[in-house]
Amino acid sequence: MKRALWLSPLLLVFGACSGKGNTGQPERNFTFCVDGQGRSVDCTSEAQTAELKLWEQVPWANRATPQIAEDGAVKVSALPVYPPISAQTTDMGSREVDCSSLDGIELSPYYVDTFEPLSAANMGMAPGWSSYDDGSDASFRVPGDIDWYPGLALRTDLGPYGMPAERHDALPGARPACDGAPNDWVLHYRGGRFNYYGGGMSHPLAAEHTDRATGAQLAHGCPEGSDLCPEAGPDGQPSYDIFGVPPATFPTGQPHEFWDVSEYDGVTFWARRGPDGSTSMLVGLQNKYTSDDLARDNERFCKRLKVCAPRCINGYECRINESLQPPAEGDAADEEYLLERCMPPNFNVGSVTNPALREFLFPRCGQSTCKPPVFYPDKAYEGTTCNATEFTANDAGYWCSSEERPVPAYAERCGDGFVAPVTLSTDWQLYKLPFDAFKQVGFGRVAPSFDLKSLYSIAFQFTVGYTDVYVDNVSFYRNK
Repeated sequence: MKRALWLSPLLLVFGACSGKGNTGQPERNFTFCVDGQGRSVDCTSEAQTAELKLWEQVPWANRATPQIAEDGAVKVSALPVYPPISAQTTDMGSREVDCSSLDGIELSPYYVDTFEPLSAANMGMAPGWSSYDDGSDASFRVPGDIDWYPGLALRTDLGPYGMPAERHDALPGARPACDGAPNDWVLHYRGGRFNYYGGGMSHPLAAEHTDRATGAQLAHGCPEGSDLCPEAGPDGQPSYDIFGVPPATFPTGQPHEFWDVSEYDGVTFWARRGPDGSTSMLVGLQNKYTSDDLARDNERFCKRLKVCAPRCINGYECRINESLQPPAEGDAADEEYLLERCMPPNFNVGSVTNPALREFLFPRCGQSTCKPPVFYPDKAYEGTTCNATEFTANDAGYWCSSEERPVPAYAERCGDGFVAPVTLSTDWQLYKLPFDAFKQVGFGRVAPSFDLKSLYSIAFQFTVGYTDVYVDNVSFYRNK
């Protein structure tokens, strides 16, 4: 589970004292070959066009020191690549797709995540989606954020951020094509080996203000006329006032928006796995009672906590960029001044211009881990420091806290969303998960109900081991 990430800094810090230990990661040759489309191929194949090194192409591989070229730039692939995993079994693809599984239901006309571009000349993407993993030693996940790949600049048209999709024709076998609409792109997550809790990809449903039909920017997170919008307020616009105060008064600008899915019966999507991927997956939903993001600036329903890292785990030392000069009075542009990061000596961390990628490759360390980045302010943690805190032997870690903001106890914490399990096969299948199949796990605050009128996000959560999952046409359904 994503919220279980709080334990990893403590485990990694103590693990570093005694060497690598048993990581569960087999000794692998992290050099692999790809064809012109970035697809992994046998290095003796005539289709091979490049030989790649994992730590250079996927520099966010866990505990791998990012590789830096002679010109001082971080080595990163121009396009997404999907390195082989586990036994590198040949993927024979899916058998014929059974479209009859769509009989008896209707999909939301306002939300179907097809990952198709608006123009066939552009690349497919998953707008507003992001990926994560449990930080297991020597593991990786792909793809990263779409703007981490320089070769994708100006090739997408569905919003400013998200994950790149993969073309269906890069994959063998059949694909879902039941309604006659173009279906050329699919969301693909590959990674491992995960040893702690796994990984996942998540999507805040209303926080990304893009009209999926036109690509136009919306004033709020709900298309006009949609039956997913919350009830209108006095001004006729959808009301997101669930905290007793108008969300517009919150200081960070974080969108405190959500969808009302109470007119639907459940979640539906197509999915399959590669032959080396785990068969198990959870689908997770967060609402006002469980969402950490909705609780930013107002913790009426649950309490937030923030993990910190007192030491580095990527092979670098925790240091300050000594070359930076103090900013002029009143100039807040250069947040790197006196900021501690895990990075090599005399390295200009500002050369990584994407701020989210910079945080990933050269993470903050020591007390700087509690200082919110400029691009994602968090007033609640300003003035906190990184402290070891222990409630029980199974509930201990390093968290940002202060006298005014103590670490909340288990029973108060956000993040314990509602989940439902699915079993994946190597064939494309349509999954229909009724809302009454979703239950909380039990590691945070118990919600008084599964409130369908304030659904904040959806996530696909992967278990320990290797993950190789393909997802398409995510939507809500109701029975006819």
